[in-house]
Amino acid sequence: MHAGFEDPPRLAKELAEKGASEETQLDCYRRVRDEIRAFIETLPEGAA
Repeated sequence: MHAGFEDPPRLAKELAEKGASEETQLDCYRRVRDEIRAFIETLPEGAA
């Protein structure tokens, strides 16, 4: 099984290049973390 998620380091780098704050850069990691958590929670029992 494959689930594609965005690449937080790439996103953070793009944000940094645009002058985004460190907090904004960390937000992309948090968002992807939360997306992964939500995905895992939808898997059937024993699939993870």
